[in-house]
Amino acid sequence: MLVAMAALTAFAAVPALADPPPWAHGLGVYNTDDEQGPASGRGVIAGSIVGVDYSDGAMVVATKSRRVQIQVTPSTSIFFGNHGYATLSDLARGSRVEVFVSQIDGRLVAQIIRIK
Repeated sequence: MLVAMAALTAFAAVPALADPPPWAHGLGVYNTDDEQGPASGRGVIAGSIVGVDYSDGAMVVATKSRRVQIQVTPSTSIFFGNHGYATLSDLARGSRVEVFVSQIDGRLVAQIIRIK
């Protein structure tokens, strides 16, 4: 017990390094007019949510030119703007979002969702 407490206190003095927010990485916005999909299987889709299937973990985002179905997984990080974390239940029809996606097995999978 004493060894475990000593180990915990040893790490308390080390500052935690955090990755900057996802929108600070400088990824370009995915051009949804490009029918070939995001380059290298990743990109960003911006638009409004037109539907959410909470039981299936999927949502449909309307961009300027089309509707895009995006899978939401348990590992997807969801943020309220710059204020903090959100959950799948916070995604609602009409919300403006920016979704960082990867293309996996031909489907777009959300890695990060930012609710604006």
